[in-house]
Amino acid sequence: KDAWQFVQEEIEKESRYDLILVDLTVAHDEDGAKFQSIQWYEYLKAVLAEQGFLAVNGVSPAATPKAYWSIFHSMLTAGLHSLPYHIVLPSFSAHGY
Repeated sequence: KDAWQFVQEEIEKESRYDLILVDLTVAHDEDGAKFQSIQWYEYLKAVLAEQGFLAVNGVSPAATPKAYWSIFHSMLTAGLHSLPYHIVLPSFSAHGY
């Protein structure tokens, strides 16, 4: 199911999740960019339990720093308590990611 539609339905049902994992790629069009918007993170906040965790694999802070920090600031603006982090995945590095 489309993630945007799924989250909207969960908001309507007043569902809450203890853990939300978001694995994004660099957006190349408007449809992809909406998943890096303030509105998207407001939606996720609405379904995140009070003590829940949201982890986002957004983009590479080294390869695309503007996108990385844009996502971070979108999360802050949406009212999420964000902590940026960066890890190296050898398999990704080997392929230039």
